[in-house]
Amino acid sequence: MQSRPVAHTSRELVRSLRQELDRIEFPFPAAASVTAEARRAALARDLDEEIVGALDAIGDPAMIALVGPTGVGKSVLANSLIGASHSSVSALRPATDYPQLLAHPDTIALQGDNRVRKVADLVTVLDGPLGWAILDCGDPFAAGNDPLRAQPDVSVSAWLAVTSALRYGDSSVWDLLGSLAAGPEPIALVVNRVPEGAWPAISQDIKGRLKQAGLGKVALLQIVQAEGAPDVLPRSAVASVRRWLTARFPIPERPAGCPEVREALSRVAEEAVELANAEAVHQASVELLRGATDAKLAEVAEATALATPSAADSRLAGVWLDQIGPDGPLTDVNLLGEVSEERRERVSRALAALGRAVSDAVQPDFRTIMTDARAAMIGVWQGAGVPEGTRVLLERRGLAEPELGKDLAGSAGYGLWVEGLMARLRERHDAATKAATDALTRTGMVSLVQAAALGAEGPGEFAARLLGDQFEPVLADGHEALRQARASSVRLALAVFTDTVRELERTASGTLSWAASRLAYAAKKVDK
Repeated sequence: MQSRPVAHTSRELVRSLRQELDRIEFPFPAAASVTAEARRAALARDLDEEIVGALDAIGDPAMIALVGPTGVGKSVLANSLIGASHSSVSALRPATDYPQLLAHPDTIALQGDNRVRKVADLVTVLDGPLGWAILDCGDPFAAGNDPLRAQPDVSVSAWLAVTSALRYGDSSVWDLLGSLAAGPEPIALVVNRVPEGAWPAISQDIKGRLKQAGLGKVALLQIVQAEGAPDVLPRSAVASVRRWLTARFPIPERPAGCPEVREALSRVAEEAVELANAEAVHQASVELLRGATDAKLAEVAEATALATPSAADSRLAGVWLDQIGPDGPLTDVNLLGEVSEERRERVSRALAALGRAVSDAVQPDFRTIMTDARAAMIGVWQGAGVPEGTRVLLERRGLAEPELGKDLAGSAGYGLWVEGLMARLRERHDAATKAATDALTRTGMVSLVQAAALGAEGPGEFAARLLGDQFEPVLADGHEALRQARASSVRLALAVFTDTVRELERTASGTLSWAASRLAYAAKKVDK
């Protein structure tokens, strides 16, 4: 089974889906398969022409995490950066017990199956900046005393460690900065509620502390004390924070005519679900084909194996009259009783010539029987009760071509017959059987028994005189070998059918339906 690719964002999900679309096939030749293939091609085209462009226009969303002590204004800053009041604010007690992700709906949709969906409340803001996802991590001590353990285990692009002018010296702030500095993400210390004119002294003190702590990579930003207690600060109040973020994560503009991501993903999800359903229908059709034909094929295989062969071709009659007629060399033959060396040699030459003539005359009849067996199976496949598309399937595999009988049921079947009969003759140690085999040679002896098994009277009478008591057991071997050869012809055709069904089962893995369900989840609008 194909392993499912790891995909956590909508962009990764779309990429996985696009790869699946290249792999999926609907080879079962039914009308529904044609429709499904058209849907697959259309979805692949939509992904290439629209969806990928919409995703690329926004780029990789920047996850901007706000961390810091309770009551320092993280939620106010989150609201101010996103441009709307959504996070609850309080200067006295924790107002955000659970992390919140504030972003434009398309930016949230791009998060796909990201872990942030499981550990944060998603808040969509239609006027929010594209490409920025503001993660208000809330109360750092709500889940314990370790601030980092309280933050969601997500892929963060940048950290904003928020404090206030009154609390920037708290040890918790500096412990937090030290922990964050161990990672590669950019960090800014945002000092909120800075009184007018106090920033020079505060910034000088903080810079000294940062240098002493070895935190030179931490940027230092301020937010001036606002009048009252607004939920959203004026754009100018957070200008320094926005500039710092924009320099690292530019806000993209949606190109004209570019579809909204969440709507595009919803449409793709619906189409992918329909395609996954079509895949299931295709698999059910393959199962129906197998179920409808297996039993019938088994029946016809058995019937073909047990069928009574028709009489051998009339061409055998002339061959045998020349040998067993009044003046023929085989009129009265007893290989073991012949004492004359000249007589033995004459009979042996006649038997060898007869063996070649019989072989040439019998093979077309034998091949006809093998071809009839194959034709009977094709008749079953094309008969009532076989699912739609089977005839097309047979034609595609070449099973409906009359000439295939020569390859499928002729030489191969004849070879199996000869090998089977010779194996039985070699197992017999009777002197008459050995003498007849030596005289007739391998081909002649097999052809003689074959002609008798096919119902030719002359070869039957001669074989009875030639083999004596051994004739009936050898003839029984011939009948069994012929039955097995007919069954082998059926098995050859069955092998082709089995390969065909296996080919029909080549469809996409379960990733198709999985990606569709995840895309549908990613595209949901999650307004609070």
